This record gives sequence, structure tokens and C-alpha cells, in this order.
Amino acid sequence: MNGKKLLIGLSYIDRKYIEESEQDMPVRNAITTTINQNKAQLKCLSTKKIWLIAAVIALTLLLVGCAIIYARWSSGLEDWFRPSNTIRQQAEQSGLSVIYPQDQIQEDGLSATDQGITVSVKQTIVDQWRASIVLKIEGFELPDGVRPCFYGERPTLDGNAEFCGSAGYHFYDGIVTNESGESVYKNGEPVKEEHYPMEEFSDYSYVVGRYYLPDGSMELTLSYNFIDSSGANLGKILNLSFTGFGKETDLGKATTETERLVSGSWKLSIPLNGTERAIEIAPNAPLNEDGMTLLKATIGQMSGQIELQLTAYYAGYESNEGLNPSLAGIRMKDGSFVQVAESSLYYKDRDNLVYVVEYRNFNEIIDLSQVEALAFQSGWEKDPAGKPTIPVYEYIPVS
Repeated sequence: MNGKKLLIGLSYIDRKYIEESEQDMPVRNAITTTINQNKAQLKCLSTKKIWLIAAVIALTLLLVGCAIIYARWSSGLEDWFRPSNTIRQQAEQSGLSVIYPQDQIQEDGLSATDQGITVSVKQTIVDQWRASIVLKIEGFELPDGVRPCFYGERPTLDGNAEFCGSAGYHFYDGIVTNESGESVYKNGEPVKEEHYPMEEFSDYSYVVGRYYLPDGSMELTLSYNFIDSSGANLGKILNLSFTGFGKETDLGKATTETERLVSGSWKLSIPLNGTERAIEIAPNAPLNEDGMTLLKATIGQMSGQIELQLTAYYAGYESNEGLNPSLAGIRMKDGSFVQVAESSLYYKDRDNLVYVVEYRNFNEIIDLSQVEALAFQSGWEKDPAGKPTIPVYEYIPVS
């Protein structure tokens, strides 16, 4: 390969501009300096050598760029987490995020094609508590105004179908929240709304998603909350089996109609490579006057858990009432607040009233070095009319 071809292959510059510049390049006037007893000498370089030098420069810049620029995340996870360059770097270096380049997924289990539709793994985000798997779907034609859906068999993890306590899925719809808190399409356009076709709901509307990415593919994100959160699931193989794809039509509030459009077989075997990186503290800190105590806390980049010592059996365990105080978020050293949501509640030791609350960050991956405290909400400040206005937090220092 000559220098010109190498430059074209390494760069994002359109070939025609390189071709045109070659025609106009004053090669004969190229000047290089050589040191020969402090005397400058002019030399004419051949076109071939000029291209070779340019290619070497381009390669150098490319390699330098690779050291500081990380792979592009999937559209859904990018829009949900909105990671900074620092967070992106930390997530990829810790193993929390794994990107699968689309030209390297032809290994068995990472891509499957049937009926003209290809399903392949795009990105995974996995820690000891939960996993998000992003799949790329190519070749599926979806009618306008409906949502995509899929059909498949129950997933297994190393052959175990009982690996998750809950699961969910989401097709990326191109809808994001702008700085004003409004739902808009990725390009900033207002979202399109359609009225429900059922007469009793015709006064109400739903938003219409844009499910195709610029390259014509779709993104499907599968999420699983592990039953075993010890970290034992990391490195195991997630087996997925799809049997078809279809459409889901909104008819009314909480009323949908699904129809299979394509039947086939797509089987994937995806390694759940992830991370156990976390902060662990054992403060034995009292949280209220009744004696509820924070025994331990494990804070990960995306998820975590707290271990509580209760003084009486927690009646809310069955009634789904919240603890008071309850874990509300994480305060960072810069004063920002990361909201968390409970994902699993259970007794670690029922006889001794040791209770565990697992959580996930609402929409943020955090820099563990910047964690300052855990925030427990104990109540509300009220206005003169008695209306709750500002949450009251108790903070347990982490660092």
C-alpha cells in the first residue's frame, strides 16, 4: 500500500478532496531542510514520498486520538446516562461498559441472521446487581405509527432461567428531554402525538417514537436485576433466543394490540463481562430514634446496596411501604445530588432483622472518587399552609 492509499484508509477525508489536492499540489516546490555543516539545502520530494509522510502524520494523529477518545456508546445508553468523557473512560476501564465494534462481532453467538434480519450485540453495561444489554437490529421493516416488539424464549444465564428477579426491555425511540424538561426528538423537534383510536380514549394522545437510527438499524435494550448480587454472575454467558419481531399498536390507555410480522430464529450467547468496583463502608450509624442502623453500604458506579439493622420486624416489607428514613440519593463532593431508586428489598437475616435495600442510580453513572455521602430522606419541610416543599435529608459520610 502506498502513502496515498494509506492516508485515504486512515482518515475521514473524502477521497475526492485528496485526489483534487494531488492535482494542484506544488510538489516541485516542497522544501525540506537538511543539516550539513549548518548549510540549508533544498530538495524536491516525489509525490509518493509526500503521500507517505502525510500518511505517517495521519497514523500518528490517529494513534494519539485513540488514546483519549473512547468508542461511541449506544444511542439509548448515551441519551439516558449522558456520560462525561471522564465517566465514559472510567466505565470502560473498569469493565462496567463493554463496546462491541460491529466489524468484530462475527464470532459465534454475538450475531445472528435469519429472514433478512440481523441481531447483534452492541454494548453491555454490567455490575454485580444488574445488566443492560443493547442489541442492534438490522433489516426489520416497521410500519409507521407503531412500536416494535419481539417474541422469544426465556433467557438463561449459564443454563439457569432463574437468574433475575425482574427484567424489562426498551426499543430506543429517539425521544430525549431538553434543558427545559420537555420531551423532544433527538434533533430538537417537538414530539409528534396521535390520538388513541378507541372512542372512549379519543380525547387522549400518545407520543410517536422514531425507532430507526440514521444507519437504518434499531436498538433494543434488555435489562435484568440479578437475584444473586454477590458478583457470581459476572463472566457467565447470557443466552438469548428470539423467535420473531412484530408491531405494538396503542389503542387506548394501557391497551395495546400486538401482531407478529416476521418469524424466525435468532440465538445469541453474550458474555456478561462487568465490574465489581465499588466503595464499601461499615459505619454502624444510627438513622432514627427507633434504633434503625446503617450497618454497611456498597456503592458502585451504577448500582449499590445498603444493609440495615432493624429493631422490629418491618411491616412494610409486605405492604410495600417505605422505610423511614429511606435511601434517597448520593451527595457528590461538588454538591450535586444523584437520585437513586430501590430495585430489590429483602431480609438477609430475618431472625436477626438484618434488611437489605438494593438500588440503582436513576440516570447517572458516578465517579466513585467524588462520592461524599449517602442521603437518607427523613421527612419534608412544610410551607405555612402545611404543604411539603423541601425534602429533609440525613447524611452518612462516605469519605
